[in-house]
Amino acid sequence: MNFKNTILLLFLLFMNCKSIELKDVKKQLVLPGYIAEKAKFKYSSKIISKRDFKILSVKIDKIKTSFNNFIIIQLPKGTIKKAANILKLGEYYIELNIPINDIEKESIEVITIEILLGNKRLEIEGKTLLINDLLSR
Repeated sequence: MNFKNTILLLFLLFMNCKSIELKDVKKQLVLPGYIAEKAKFKYSSKIISKRDFKILSVKIDKIKTSFNNFIIIQLPKGTIKKAANILKLGEYYIELNIPINDIEKESIEVITIEILLGNKRLEIEGKTLLINDLLSR
């Protein structure tokens, strides 16, 4: 009986281990620093992976297109990585900027990141947490 419980516990432990996860999905209004620049939304998140992977695209549920123009930064080093490259296991910060007229200011979106993990295409999702603009009152 004790052996069966141990096997069951190990099985449950391994089933809860995620190879890759999306954390801290945030949306923030970024106001222009000078007149020629336009306001935009900055979406950011942290990706934690236990295996090598590649980010194929980023999607926002309220916008029909997928985005390939995002920034990937390896944490804690701060090294900027190219989206075309395979990323090693570890933590990464990902950032995407969208023009303000494409989406509502107060809306909460679901961010979907399409990933190639080994030979499998996966989608990981997270709801945005709205970060208020720190400069406006």
